[in-house]
Amino acid sequence: MTATKLKDLLVNTYSICYDNEYLDQYVALILKNKLTYQTMNTECFCRPGTSYHHAIPLSVYYRFLEPDLPQRKRAHKARKIADCDTNCFMVLLSYSEHLLAHFYLMLCANNQNEVKNNINALNLIITDLTEVEVKSLLEIKAISENYYLVTKLKAHLLKFKTDATPAIPTVYMHKEDVELLVLQSEQAEYFKLGWQLGGISKNKARPKQARCHIHKDGVYKNILLTNLQVYLDEGWEYGAAGKPRKKKSI
Repeated sequence: MTATKLKDLLVNTYSICYDNEYLDQYVALILKNKLTYQTMNTECFCRPGTSYHHAIPLSVYYRFLEPDLPQRKRAHKARKIADCDTNCFMVLLSYSEHLLAHFYLMLCANNQNEVKNNINALNLIITDLTEVEVKSLLEIKAISENYYLVTKLKAHLLKFKTDATPAIPTVYMHKEDVELLVLQSEQAEYFKLGWQLGGISKNKARPKQARCHIHKDGVYKNILLTNLQVYLDEGWEYGAAGKPRKKKSI
């Protein structure tokens, strides 16, 4: 496959691209990483930090699918059709190269649907980029001038900075009825001042209050034992004598 042939396929045969500088960069990237039958094997596809990419975008083959096909099956079906197309070969790209491929396709797409398809692909690929890859991509002039992509890449870069900041260990301590969240490194100083480790709720068990059953005219209640005399004065009787038992299910 030559560069002229691949460009002709994308511009004229499949009609999804304009012939511009970004198409030239896409074609150069694809042909540099083209897989031959000698290099295509199971180990190749299991290589970490890489993903395979169809030279002819899968969105081209959506036109052959049934219009009511569920979205989750569209890419799978399109991939099967693409694998039968002799013009559509595969390349193995690093995550950053894969992002560049769809970035170039987005900038040479000749219709809005193709632009959206490549934006969706870019969003998925960005989540797999390493911190080093993001920084190197931001240095590429074409990308650094693209507001949408820069925003997405910087947002992903911020996640690395957040994850890199270790959480400061803290512990709960209490003294009398006061509870504090203090730095673990400072708990020794609080011990000297009479504070104890743990929160109040963990160190103060709620006392269980005694209860009892009473009945009156076939009505049964479970009350606090401290309120028993009040109910007895109103004619209630102590105990649950005669209360029907629940049947156990067999």
